[in-house]
Amino acid sequence: MVHLENFWQTYQDEGLVVLALAQGQTGPVVASWAESKGITYHLGLDSDYEVFRRFQEGGFPFNALIGRDGRLVFSGPGLDVNAMDALIQSELDETPVEESSWSRVKALF
Repeated sequence: MVHLENFWQTYQDEGLVVLALAQGQTGPVVASWAESKGITYHLGLDSDYEVFRRFQEGGFPFNALIGRDGRLVFSGPGLDVNAMDALIQSELDETPVEESSWSRVKALF
């Protein structure tokens, strides 16, 4: 999760939204964990694994990069930090900010 925090700190001013979903956990457990780890990006709950079942492709951690236009740029298990950083930079460089990235992410759920 430290890599997600690094992406968030590096690119949030350029429009990146980081959303991590905690599977099978309660709000208080997730909030306590996030505070202890210094997590400042957005966290959500997937207590019944519904979102995970929709997007999961073979393991934890599962990562997805969704462009500002709502298209799925990348999805898959694991995290190749350098590859994800390159994808994020590419998306931020190519897509002008037209509306809140966060509103587009929320619309997917």
